[in-house]
Amino acid sequence: MSLPGPGGRLTFIGVASLAAARPGPAPGLYVGSLTGRAGSQVVAIVAADASLTWLVQDGAFRDAGVGTLAVSGAFNSAGAAGARLSGTIDPVSGFLSGTLSGGPGGAFTGAPATGPALGDGALRNLSTRGQVGAGGNILIAGFVVTGPEPKQVLVRAVGPSLADFGVAGTLTDPVLEVYRGDTRLASNDNWGGLESVQRLAGQVGAFPLLPSSLDAALVLTLAPGAYTAQVSGVAGRTGVALVELYDADAAVPFPARKLVNVATRGLVGGAQGQLIAGFVVGGTVPKRFLIRGVGPTLAALSPGLGALPDPWLQVVRSESRPAGLVDVLVRENDSWDVGNPPGLVVTATAAVGAFPLAPGGRDAALLLTLPPGTYSAQVGGPAGATGVALVEVYELP
Repeated sequence: MSLPGPGGRLTFIGVASLAAARPGPAPGLYVGSLTGRAGSQVVAIVAADASLTWLVQDGAFRDAGVGTLAVSGAFNSAGAAGARLSGTIDPVSGFLSGTLSGGPGGAFTGAPATGPALGDGALRNLSTRGQVGAGGNILIAGFVVTGPEPKQVLVRAVGPSLADFGVAGTLTDPVLEVYRGDTRLASNDNWGGLESVQRLAGQVGAFPLLPSSLDAALVLTLAPGAYTAQVSGVAGRTGVALVELYDADAAVPFPARKLVNVATRGLVGGAQGQLIAGFVVGGTVPKRFLIRGVGPTLAALSPGLGALPDPWLQVVRSESRPAGLVDVLVRENDSWDVGNPPGLVVTATAAVGAFPLAPGGRDAALLLTLPPGTYSAQVGGPAGATGVALVEVYELP
């Protein structure tokens, strides 16, 4: 159909028939590592025509090859140096998994390093489990609220109730304080069965606390800005605790106000040695994240802190299987610029306003795109090593 326009021009109205996109994994950059070898790198580049170019590096070993992805995401490709890479890029989750035959050999896992710039979901809750020490070695979770209006949140410091989940050495009586800058906004010692806390805990899916427990909790409405939730022990007590932050607003697509990152500082080492940050990705499409495990850079920023000298980082997804929930390794890293595209990590670091990591340093980082689900970022160190570390989860704009 055509309509006359000004100056003798014609406007055509009709149906445009576009070629359907080839089904299968999305084009982009996928990055991973050989399982148990956090300094290795597995890179796969997928083109729009489903062609695959890959590279594997581990120490002095290097091999590369080309291949084609099946609609299912499966591939099997020989490398120029004689190794063979076979596996799958899941068309739904984007997770990369498979086996390297030849060279160092072994299984590998990975995830997209690129992805959609716009997602319809947000971080719905953030939590970190770690060791609460004495003095300055308390558990400190920093978080940021964005948007034009205040946001309602539920903040909890759980210690004694962790024993019901089999956690040993729990903090028997935590104290929770929420700060904006140096100003303390609120504090709580024992939550006391408050109705407002119970109601919101049920709404956001938090596990229940006994009214008589010595855990701490606060319901707050926070203006946009940066905050810290600090967990210490009554009378200097120490032990394992969980600091939780729940978005208590109704979930809506493309929220204008949301939680965009969490950065928790705590001790690593001992029987419950890892610093573990849990987070839930909402929405219906994947979101991009920068996740870091920082130790040596903390030593430079805060001399005398006793920072963990060599943190390693793992990102794990909780998946529902017939036998129950199973933790599946997504990616791991030991040194941030080994096993990652360093330029992309530097760009992402600047985009979220995080402090830079020194080239060649021992801090760990991962840049990855994660579909909706439940995850944890786990920071540990070499056997027997102890020190203060920072685990960070940043939602990329």
